[in-house]
Amino acid sequence: AELKKFYPTTDLVTGPDIIFFWVARMIMAGFEYMGELPFQNVYFTGLIRDAKGRKLSKSLGNSPDPLDLIAKYGADGLRFGLLRIAPQGADIRYDEKQMEEGRNFANKLWNACRFRQQQGPSDPAANPSLHTRTPFSDSLLSRLDKLERDLEPLYAGYEFSQIAQALYGFVWDEFCARFIETAKADFMNPDSPTRAGTLATADYVLSRVLRLLHPFMPFITEELWLTLGLGKTTIQYADWPKINEVPWDPAQARMAETCYETAEAGRKLRGEFGLSGSTKMKFHLLPKAKTPPTTEDLRTLAKLLQVGAVELVLTAPKAPMTPTPWGELYLPLEGLLDPVKEKARLEKEILAAETSRARENAKLADPKMLEKAPPEKIAEWRKIEHEASEKILRLREQIKLFTT
Repeated sequence: AELKKFYPTTDLVTGPDIIFFWVARMIMAGFEYMGELPFQNVYFTGLIRDAKGRKLSKSLGNSPDPLDLIAKYGADGLRFGLLRIAPQGADIRYDEKQMEEGRNFANKLWNACRFRQQQGPSDPAANPSLHTRTPFSDSLLSRLDKLERDLEPLYAGYEFSQIAQALYGFVWDEFCARFIETAKADFMNPDSPTRAGTLATADYVLSRVLRLLHPFMPFITEELWLTLGLGKTTIQYADWPKINEVPWDPAQARMAETCYETAEAGRKLRGEFGLSGSTKMKFHLLPKAKTPPTTEDLRTLAKLLQVGAVELVLTAPKAPMTPTPWGELYLPLEGLLDPVKEKARLEKEILAAETSRARENAKLADPKMLEKAPPEKIAEWRKIEHEASEKILRLREQIKLFTT
């Protein structure tokens, strides 16, 4: 019975360096002794090479001990870190920073689950559709369905590195950076009418995400699955998640996206001045949308921006501005920057951008270079020139703020 279950199998995963020594002989032996092909598909992984492009081997002494790496980064961190940088069939250069990123991702996932656990027991049968939900819950559910739809063709094409990258982005950006930050208000308020819906959404999404991650990170997902009580037995026997299992409201999801896009624009504006989040910092919002943000929306926006407050204004202040779906978002700089130093910094950046633009313009004005260069190279020069011009215009507007 076991032989029929496991032979023939579907896929063989191996390296391209042993096609004759292993793969071909398995096929011949399968026909000789079993009378049929042992597998339908062969997936060739890339080889890991050192910084000089040499294959890792004991004889060259350039191969790190996997047990040492596991002790340092964890088995899941090592596995996930390598998977993220291993495109189908291509060799990769060994980079220990990728193992570190794999470990950091495992820590992020662990901390997110621990934070959920601190809010009370998890519900393995959580159904967000039975509760009143915030727009941020609907947004997360919509993004999760989109993630799973995107993964289907990637699995069919054996694009495991792209799958790992997509899962990384969802957990890090969608679940942790967005959902958890907006959910804290519900988690901390026992009387919130949407608290039950937020908790149910967290449990439901974590249940699906852990199952999606399990083939890539088997150890930590097994531990979290059992610790959170999301299943009575091992996660490896759990059903694969289903798309559109829980309905979500598109209008609600769009409301959340408006808040997220506004926060992203604010972070980008802040980054142009080299500023990080601070409770001393405030943003001003001049509403332009038909439906202006509520007081609760502004509180959530301030949390996402990691600032003291976001305040509505009726007139445009003299401050750097960025357009957002909710209106014009301003960042008052008084007390945050030294005007003299900031003006000098901006002048230096303008000079660098002008130099870059002049260099690309010289290439584009040279008939000989245009004749010899491939089309993609010419397109690259034009792109650099355009971006430099846009940057110069933006910096010149910013420098006006520091000119009396």
